[in-house]
Amino acid sequence: MFTPPASPSPVRRSFADSDLVSAPAPVPPPVRKSRGRALTVLVVCIPLLLILIALSSSHSTDASLNRFTRRQATSTASPAPPSSSASSPSSGAVPPVPTDPATASGLVPTPFPQPFDGSTIGSNFTTVACQTFFLNLTQSEQFRRCRPFSLLLSSSVQFNQAQQNTSLLTDILWGTCNTVTSSDDCQSLMDSLTTQIQSSCKADLQSQNALALQALTGFQVYTPMRNAACLVDQNTGAYCFAEAVAASSPSDFYFYELPYGNPLPKNTVPSCSSCIKSVLAIYASAVTDPTTQKALTSAAPSPSPAVDAVNANGTINVANIPLDNTYGPAAQLAIQQCGNIYAQQVIASAAHSLFFAAPWWWLLPISFSCFTLLL
Repeated sequence: MFTPPASPSPVRRSFADSDLVSAPAPVPPPVRKSRGRALTVLVVCIPLLLILIALSSSHSTDASLNRFTRRQATSTASPAPPSSSASSPSSGAVPPVPTDPATASGLVPTPFPQPFDGSTIGSNFTTVACQTFFLNLTQSEQFRRCRPFSLLLSSSVQFNQAQQNTSLLTDILWGTCNTVTSSDDCQSLMDSLTTQIQSSCKADLQSQNALALQALTGFQVYTPMRNAACLVDQNTGAYCFAEAVAASSPSDFYFYELPYGNPLPKNTVPSCSSCIKSVLAIYASAVTDPTTQKALTSAAPSPSPAVDAVNANGTINVANIPLDNTYGPAAQLAIQQCGNIYAQQVIASAAHSLFFAAPWWWLLPISFSCFTLLL
């Protein structure tokens, strides 16, 4: 019987230590950010940033008030507030705005009051070029047809005398608000005059010549002041400005001086009427103009309007208007006196002005540090 050979034994292979594949070490689970640490950073950083922003805005507001208090003491371009004597008419005597254009046109005084009607144009300038500019300005029919309220209020003797008679004042205001030349064309003219005065009256602006400063400001704020002058009280039908002039208190009148860089006196108590609310809304639109926004970030504190109007190199800073600085504090006063709802239309713009006027950029390192800690 055949017996098969035995099966060969399996070959045993010896492995060196280098041939062994070690098992991978266990990977520790990712360390999760401590919730307590993140919560601590949030609790500390966010309130700190809010406090610093509030302090920065407060500092900016105080600086604007102090700066323009000095302006008011040195400026000669401010219109005098209306007299509060017993002979002044009461607000109830203010006539309504004429509704018939044909009748109203016949009531407009001729000749119409003009800016600089009481000024001695021939002897108040440093250069002949500036003197010539003003002579041509006051004799220009194109300029006279615009009847700029922004210059009538600050420089016209006849216009200020008319404030003693609210019927005459109403007729003049109607003529100011209903010019043959459109307001857009008049604004274009004022823009052109702003450019011309940079060249013709450069030396006079640098020396803070009162007439040159009045003209420059009047050109710059032509549209907002015209719109403010033409506001009509919906309850009485009279011009809001005429009512402010006739009121026993000059507080509402002071709001019409804001575009000249004059802050509201500390004892101002506005009437909280719809008229002043509308005036502030008009100013808010002027302050939030893109050109003015640029000025808010670049204008430096100064003791007088002329320093803001003239740059260090002698060029005119036409972007900056005094209203950029006086509007914010005035809006805040209106809120304090009349309530938050009253100033709801304009508070957003006031906050915008304070934000850009404050040195907010130094908050960036703190914000970056807090963000880094949260990573």
